[in-house]
Amino acid sequence: MESTTVAIIQSILTYIGQRSKTMTIPQLGNLLASQCQACITHLRSTELTHAEAGSILSLLSSEICMFSQDQVSKISCVVDEKVAVSFSSSMSASGDSALPKAAQQTHAHLRHYLSEYMWQVILSHMPMTAKLEQCAAFMVQTLLLRNPAEKTRRDMLAVILAATGEECSGDDQLTHVQSLKKMMDNARSAFPSGEKGPREYPSAVETFMMQYPNAYPQEHPPVQCKVAEYVFMNKQSATLCRNTHSSVQGLKAQPLHRMSGKMTMSTPSAHAKREPEDVQAELLRYLMNKPSSSTDLPQLQALMRDATSGDRSSCVSVKGEVKNELEAASPGAM
Repeated sequence: MESTTVAIIQSILTYIGQRSKTMTIPQLGNLLASQCQACITHLRSTELTHAEAGSILSLLSSEICMFSQDQVSKISCVVDEKVAVSFSSSMSASGDSALPKAAQQTHAHLRHYLSEYMWQVILSHMPMTAKLEQCAAFMVQTLLLRNPAEKTRRDMLAVILAATGEECSGDDQLTHVQSLKKMMDNARSAFPSGEKGPREYPSAVETFMMQYPNAYPQEHPPVQCKVAEYVFMNKQSATLCRNTHSSVQGLKAQPLHRMSGKMTMSTPSAHAKREPEDVQAELLRYLMNKPSSSTDLPQLQALMRDATSGDRSSCVSVKGEVKNELEAASPGAM
């Protein structure tokens, strides 16, 4: 049984063939243009299986089709797109975790899709918030970005910064990217039945326009990018779109030292290592006091350790005297 969609496309082709017999060439050109758009509009409003897509493509290559090669190409692109979307939807419904339920749209070529009006907005002296509002409306209404990825919003901010040469701190960048998300949510709410563009946008804007012929208003077509490619790439790599681990903490990591089973921040210690000259002077003062057998041995041993870590050649004689004092103070020497 022939599907309704295939039957509609076939009836359109049949209608064109019947009307063409009584029309002039200019009239036929207008008819073909309007009916080509009718085919595209209907295909965008329905779902297609691979079998239906094959039948439609067969009709477009048959003798009854009077569309030009360019018009056939436009309709074929829409057929391919609808088949891909229908396949992804069926896989998601079957529980295939490999495909996301709400696929985000990726647009890595925004700078090549902007109209002259949008470049005037970007290069103007209006506040960043006002520029982002205009960009949000353009991205949703014209570019059909209904669910853009985070990096796509980042790229829009990078285009603005690259074009104006404006410096923007990391915190401000994150704020702008988040603000653009909210603005696009508002624009999407204002146009709830708006058409959604492809999941991944082509690098050539002409390909997008062929697939979505009504996306751009006739008075505002896309123009050549006004930013050098290397300037944009540098700004893109320097523009943040989310908090990094270090920015979330807000502080540089401090070295930690384990003491008695607890982690403590490194701080100046009361037992910091002393200079060798200070240790030797203290030892000499200690020896001159002629310590007795009741000498505080832990204190003397601590001084000895400090002396050992210093310059060995300069404190050999001092350590010799300390050794004699330790032997005199030891209970075994009694």
